[in-house]
Amino acid sequence: MRILSVFGLLLLLFGHTVQAFTLVPNRAKFPVNNVTIRIAGNDCSNNSLSPARLLDLGLDAMDEYWNRVPTSAMKITGGSVDAAIDVSGDTLSAALAKAPGNTILIGCSADTTMFDDVSILGVGTIGTNEQGQISGALLVNDALIAGENHVASLADSLLRAVLAHESGHALGIGHSGNPVALMYYSIGGKIQERLTQDDYDALTYLYPRPSKIAGCGQVTEVKDGGAGLSFVLMICVGFLVIVVLKPSYNV
Repeated sequence: MRILSVFGLLLLLFGHTVQAFTLVPNRAKFPVNNVTIRIAGNDCSNNSLSPARLLDLGLDAMDEYWNRVPTSAMKITGGSVDAAIDVSGDTLSAALAKAPGNTILIGCSADTTMFDDVSILGVGTIGTNEQGQISGALLVNDALIAGENHVASLADSLLRAVLAHESGHALGIGHSGNPVALMYYSIGGKIQERLTQDDYDALTYLYPRPSKIAGCGQVTEVKDGGAGLSFVLMICVGFLVIVVLKPSYNV
């Protein structure tokens, strides 16, 4: 009976396909577990976001979302406005080149080749800057399309969700297939008040907090939307098998 019970558990664990997060295409990640925010100094003339307000919104977004993941060592703390950085007409790759190492650069761009639709609220990525350092970049839509810019009408709660979503890309996380996850490809029409398990798993996979295997407290899912179990979970299952199947001896 014990053998059958364990066999059924293993079938349940290994036979179930888990839809997981994806990573950004270049698979980049920060080499450190603490990064800061840098705000570009140019004004956002079409969406009414000043650099100072972007800084406040960005820091609040990090505290409301990514800094709340207990299984991840990553923390995004502190920030400043850099008047010397102007991304007003930049593409995402151009902004990334200007981002200082181990920071997430946030700014507004009116580039209409990138923001060719009012529904595109922002974009984000991670990669190497001009000095070959790992950096993140996040651009908010400041373009006018047929005289409109939807960012200007967003409530602060949704602006923070947009900044948190694009910061997820700037940390190395791709899109999620879970419609209620922060990293789902679209956040239009909903206010994301908290992260889902898929968001937690993504950040933890990239920036895990060390934990004791015996506790089985840190389980992360495989990357790129595939199925599978982490090494830690397999160790836990193996431990369970040993405990259940261990022979009893009468002394």
